[in-house]
Amino acid sequence: MENNIEEINLPEYTKILIKNRNIILLCFFIGVLFSVAGIFLFPASESYKAEVIIKIGYFQDPMRSGNPTLIRSATYLVSEINSSFSQKYPSLNAFEISAELIRVSNSSSDKAEAEKGIFDVSSSILDGDGSIKKNIQEEINKLKIAVDKLRFQGQQAGEMNLRMFDLQDRLDTFTPSEIITQSTAVVAKGTGFTFYLVLGGFSGFLAGLAIVFSKEWWNKNRKKIT
Repeated sequence: MENNIEEINLPEYTKILIKNRNIILLCFFIGVLFSVAGIFLFPASESYKAEVIIKIGYFQDPMRSGNPTLIRSATYLVSEINSSFSQKYPSLNAFEISAELIRVSNSSSDKAEAEKGIFDVSSSILDGDGSIKKNIQEEINKLKIAVDKLRFQGQQAGEMNLRMFDLQDRLDTFTPSEIITQSTAVVAKGTGFTFYLVLGGFSGFLAGLAIVFSKEWWNKNRKKIT
């Protein structure tokens, strides 16, 4: 059976839109209202990125013509940070900037959490420097005791003295790591209020057009279909 269904012609579009403008406007406003409700029911979240640049500490090494020697290498620190803090702070990342500078960043939807990751890393590095300095002092104290014991026995302690003087030079020139810059910024912000309003209104407008033209098509062709 052949159905000779009449289709809507282009010249009729304007008349249809004017005739059904109330339906289109109603759908438009419904779309805007749904957008406003969605904005308040599901507010957009912000993401914060805390970042710190740390200069690695150093000491003067007499065995290297007095040139500074890093307390720990940047490569070692980066590897240690990424492996030690990855479980607690999945978004935390450390990488080398140069031989003596490292950058550490941490992202979170909670500003305090983002900054806490950076604080923990910085504290870990500074505490590590403190432990290394303490170990140097303890080794010097042990060497002093050993040297005094050898002298009391009338023995030479040349190598121990050299080692002790070397460690003392390191201790005297020990410069701990320091924070060069530290900042927190909003790196990802939820889509704006205006965007949702436009999206909701446009969606409602399209839905209104679909309803209007579907209704018009049905009115023209329902007798032929049935």
